[in-house]
Amino acid sequence: MGTTDRASILARLAGLSAANATDRQLADRLCEAGRLITLADGAWITVGNATPSGTTLCSTDAVATRLGNLQDVLGEGPCRDAI
Repeated sequence: MGTTDRASILARLAGLSAANATDRQLADRLCEAGRLITLADGAWITVGNATPSGTTLCSTDAVATRLGNLQDVLGEGPCRDAI
């Protein structure tokens, strides 16, 4: 991915995240924007912290929430690997 592609993606992420700024929290808007940009069915955002598994900030739907929770139960998954 070239610099232009990254800049374009970041610009799109910023634009989508700014939409409905008064209606939803920033984490929810970023999560939905990421889902739209990647054309995914669902998404969630987990951030690293002092806990071994991190903290899930938000998810776009019930399936994404369950997948995030499943990573915690199994102790493995892409978010845990990244953290």
